[in-house]
Amino acid sequence: MEKTTSKETILQNALTLFAEKGFDSVGIAEICESAQITKPTLYYFFKSKDGLLEEILKNFLVPLNQNLRQWGAYEPVPDEYEKDVYALLTRICNGLFEYMMQNRDFALLFVSVLIAPPDSKTAQIAQPLAGDFNEFFTEVFYKISSVHKNVKNKELLLGWLFSTQLMAAVNLWLKGSLELNPDFSHALVHQFMHGIYA
Repeated sequence: MEKTTSKETILQNALTLFAEKGFDSVGIAEICESAQITKPTLYYFFKSKDGLLEEILKNFLVPLNQNLRQWGAYEPVPDEYEKDVYALLTRICNGLFEYMMQNRDFALLFVSVLIAPPDSKTAQIAQPLAGDFNEFFTEVFYKISSVHKNVKNKELLLGWLFSTQLMAAVNLWLKGSLELNPDFSHALVHQFMHGIYA
C-alpha cells in the first residue's frame, strides 16, 4: 500500500470514528484496527491522535473557509431587498448547507467541535481553524454595517447569531429532523432579517 493511500485511509477511518463516537471516545488502537494499519504507521504520518484531528479539520475547514469568503463577497444594492443583504446571507446559507451535506461525517465532527468545552483538548486543537470560521461571520456584518447603519455596533452579536442558527440547522439535519434546501435557507434568512430590521 502506498504512503499517500495509507494516509488517506487513516484520515477517512479516523473521521468516521470521530464523527460517530466523538474525538475523546476513540483510541489509537481503534483507529489502527479500522484503517488496518499499525500504530507506527499512524505515528509516522500524524505523530499523535491530536495531530490526526488537526489534519482532518484542516482538510475540511480550509476549503470551507475559502468558500465562505467567496460566498460572502458583498456588493451592496441597498434599495433592493432581494439583491442586497438578503441575497448575501442566502448565498452563504445555501453554500454552507451544501458543503455540510456533501461532507456528512465532517459535519457531525464539526458540530461536536463547536460545542466542545473551551478548555477541552478538542476545542484547543480546533480553535485556530474554527476561529477563522466564526470570524468570517463577524466580518460579513462589518461589511453590511458600512452600508446599513442600523447594524452598527451589532456586528459581533449578529455574526454569532447567524452562524449559530446555521449550525443549529445543520445539527437538526444530522438528526433527521430537518431538510436543508433552498426553501429552508430562504425561510431562515427571511426570519433572521426581521430580527435585524426590527
